[in-house]
Amino acid sequence: TGNILRAIAKGDLEQGLRKEMEGAGRREGEFTFPHHIAGILARGELVPDDMMMSLMAHTLSNMPDGYAGWLMDGFPRTEAQAEGLAGLLGKIGGSDPIIVDLHVDDEEIVRRLSGRLTCGDCGHVGRVAKAESSGICSVCGGRLYQRDDDKAETVIRRLNVFHEKTRGARAVLKRDFKFVRIDGLGSPEEVMQRISSGLEV
Repeated sequence: TGNILRAIAKGDLEQGLRKEMEGAGRREGEFTFPHHIAGILARGELVPDDMMMSLMAHTLSNMPDGYAGWLMDGFPRTEAQAEGLAGLLGKIGGSDPIIVDLHVDDEEIVRRLSGRLTCGDCGHVGRVAKAESSGICSVCGGRLYQRDDDKAETVIRRLNVFHEKTRGARAVLKRDFKFVRIDGLGSPEEVMQRISSGLEV
């Protein structure tokens, strides 16, 4: 969802989805679209529930043929979104999802996210501490930059919002779906192995 919302903030949005999200946004209050979305992301706040439900309903209902499933990252983030997920799956004919809860301490989350650089050309994400600190993308040679939502002060605000609003979503997801809690510390390979083992249970 993060990539889609950043595309919306830049005005790069398929018309059908834009119309749906603008309608949902007007129900939430007056705003200038897409600048409203850009401001929300830069401040580390959450996009209103109605707009997120419109985004997910449109996205999942328009998946290309041949997809066997999907992985949602960044949704649901609130109790209302979690409650709406079951209804959304009923409408689009989706099977029961498995919820993977990656647990990482706040300090480690701030360290990881504030140390990321993103390529403005291909979207590759690199680490400040590695070769990408030169400012050049190791994949395409493009210029790297730090996204506003990866700056330390924004990450901390995002964590505060998470603790305030997303824990309620977790309770709903644990109640309604298969729920697997995974330790997110360690190498990507170690974490992936834990996830794979958890999904086999």
